[in-house]
Amino acid sequence: VNSQSRSSSLKQAGATWPQRTYTSPCNANITSPPAVYHLACSKMSLSVLSVNMGKWLAVCILVLSVGTASSSLASPPTQTPVQAQILARTAATAKADYASGVAELMTMLGSPQLTKYLTDFDDGSNLQALSPNELFNRLKAELDVAEMIHNFGAEESICGADISIPTKQKPLPYLHNQWMLQLLGFPPKYVTPQEMAKAETDLFLFPPFQDVVNPDVETAASRPVYTALNMYRGSAGNPMCGSLAFIMSRKRIDDYVMVCPMDSGTFHYFCMPVRPTSLAECKAWPEKHTFGVPDTMMHLLPITMKFFNVSEPIAEEHYPLYNLARLATRLLSRKTYTEPSRGLRLSFYENTKGYMEYNVLHPLPLPESVKMVVAGYDVYAGTHDAIKLREWCIAQDWPLAWAYNPKGRASQGKHVWGTSRIADGFDRANVRILDPYVLARVSAGRNATHDADYSAAAALFDRFWKRAHFKKANRGTNEGQLAHAGGLWNEMLDASVREITLLQSTLAVEPLYAGACSNTDCAAVRVKDGACVCSITSQ
Repeated sequence: VNSQSRSSSLKQAGATWPQRTYTSPCNANITSPPAVYHLACSKMSLSVLSVNMGKWLAVCILVLSVGTASSSLASPPTQTPVQAQILARTAATAKADYASGVAELMTMLGSPQLTKYLTDFDDGSNLQALSPNELFNRLKAELDVAEMIHNFGAEESICGADISIPTKQKPLPYLHNQWMLQLLGFPPKYVTPQEMAKAETDLFLFPPFQDVVNPDVETAASRPVYTALNMYRGSAGNPMCGSLAFIMSRKRIDDYVMVCPMDSGTFHYFCMPVRPTSLAECKAWPEKHTFGVPDTMMHLLPITMKFFNVSEPIAEEHYPLYNLARLATRLLSRKTYTEPSRGLRLSFYENTKGYMEYNVLHPLPLPESVKMVVAGYDVYAGTHDAIKLREWCIAQDWPLAWAYNPKGRASQGKHVWGTSRIADGFDRANVRILDPYVLARVSAGRNATHDADYSAAAALFDRFWKRAHFKKANRGTNEGQLAHAGGLWNEMLDASVREITLLQSTLAVEPLYAGACSNTDCAAVRVKDGACVCSITSQ
């Protein structure tokens, strides 16, 4: 880590550092402006934010001396003025653009071609019989409670620097954005600082950095934390960004969210400037870029449906209606998780790019900003990292769910991107199994571990967990080991104890859906009986 250049950038920021409190990477709040500050790096054994450097980890610590005043540990940092300004501007423009966008959406919902596609994809839900108004109301209701997911994990994310599983239970104070991670000395993976900076300044109109290679604290603190709206209700979220996922608390976060109709980095890459591609239609989002906020975002759906045109070879000029019918089927059907063998298979682009960006313009204190963690079974089950993951979830009172969605991982992209298979249906991605070991030790399991089938289901899960064990700390991208673990997952779902399978047990859960829980901060819904899985902190 270049501590000298980091220190220099902090000193440059110090002259105009606002009078407010920030949380430092060292879990200590710092009240500005400090009298003396410098950036120091120290070697220590495994820490909360980690970049593996052999036996040791380099962790940058922001050390701020404020005379004799002691740093407060009581409160997380506040929203910055830049974040508040951008969010207010977004809400105003969303309100202005809403009517025209919704009118276009209603035209799409009333199209006979959409009805045809809904009939083609029908799983018994009979969505094709709904009127345009009924479809609109149901889509809005489901999008209002759909999961906000932040995928991460060090194994193969292509979405930039992020946190990894902590190896000691020192609590993270908040979820860092990628620029704050760079201040810690962790370079973005697969994404250069220049690319990230241009997307955020060109699209979102954030103030630019003086030096993107050495970001200053004040500008970095104002940038968003990226999350995705899991509108296809995929079991693993967006595994392209890592095989771990935080399910975020919308109850605590929605008021601070700026909605982008697609992945902003993808749009910026293909469309600013326009590049020849068969993957995206840049004209779908005109130069006057419109955004949304969670309660004013339905006008963005036509843009989302038109942007990814990889289904155009299948549906020709009707591809936006084709895309909308597939979204409606996954989002509105109650059979996707209750009858998983009938679930509509996600295409590769739906699995990896099928989301609206929900960018959070506010610090995200932990653990309360997270409802649950989802992990990729083939990547983590039975590994040493899984043991650490379980301990972390227990310490934070987060239930842990396991999912299997291999085709969404970054390593699969080379087999699909740029081929005719990109619109093919691959993964149903519609099974989540709660980890019984964690469930018995967190508040969400207080009423769920006494059911008649719990002990049988837990024993079944544990039997396959032991068979998944490898000596390596993490499987990484070893295809042979990943395939073996994937085979165990399928075998586990087919097995039974006392005539109970995991899919029939109280461990099988699905994402929240409209009307499922009176408290939308619950983490999941049990497939077996519709009971809500809720932590005490969600009450």
